Amino acid sequence: MSAINRLIDALHGHRVRKAGGGGYRARCPVCGITSNDTLSFRETVDGAVLLKCFKSECCVEQITAAVGLTVTDLFPPRDSYGSKSKRRSLLTDREALDMLDEEMRLGVVVLSDFLHGGDLNVDDYSRLITATARISYLRQEARS
Repeated sequence: MSAINRLIDALHGHRVRKAGGGGYRARCPVCGITSNDTLSFRETVDGAVLLKCFKSECCVEQITAAVGLTVTDLFPPRDSYGSKSKRRSLLTDREALDMLDEEMRLGVVVLSDFLHGGDLNVDDYSRLITATARISYLRQEARS
């Protein structure tokens, strides 16, 4: 099954409809309980799925998790026959290092606040979970 069809199936009940330019619109499973068409997604020529929430800018990790998918489900399956060809990376090395730097700095700031008597609120905790998912994604990209 293609990545776009996996997402459409997972978004069952979220009012998926076709939109202009070959894309789709749906209710965001994270923040779009009452608002329609807050989520926009489309398939790239490589078979990957790009998506964006326009209401609350929910992150990809939150959206996929809310419908029982992972970020890797948004990409076509890799060749399972042991092909030596490497798939094109979605990030340059510099972008990956910048993202890793940003996520690590976030962790240090939250930890520093906590160690100095600050509370770890729900938003901080949620953002740390997102940082962990992004670092895991970067690790997978580096290994592929």
